[in-house]
Amino acid sequence: MDRLNLPPRRFSAGVRRFLTTEALYGTAIGMYTMVLNLHLLAQHIMPDDIGSLASLGILIMGAGALPASMLANRIGRKTVLVSAIFRRSGLPPALFGNESRTAGSACLFLGC
Repeated sequence: MDRLNLPPRRFSAGVRRFLTTEALYGTAIGMYTMVLNLHLLAQHIMPDDIGSLASLGILIMGAGALPASMLANRIGRKTVLVSAIFRRSGLPPALFGNESRTAGSACLFLGC
């Protein structure tokens, strides 16, 4: 019973920063999704197609999560994180082959 009456603990600065950025990221993604859906509706795309498009990105990210975690265990999390940031930004393309900006944008849109 004594453990239930503990005073609240303060989070470290790093944890507070992480929680703040995650909250802002979630808000930004929600706003982006809403604006994208409204834009697609304005382009006279059927709501069923918009739902399929939205779920496709989530399914691709889910399917890529297991291989990404196995790769992170093999070569290190920091290496995978840094390479993923470069890969998604499209810079520098010489490190990742001949990837055009259009292909990088399409991959980013689909959640690759």
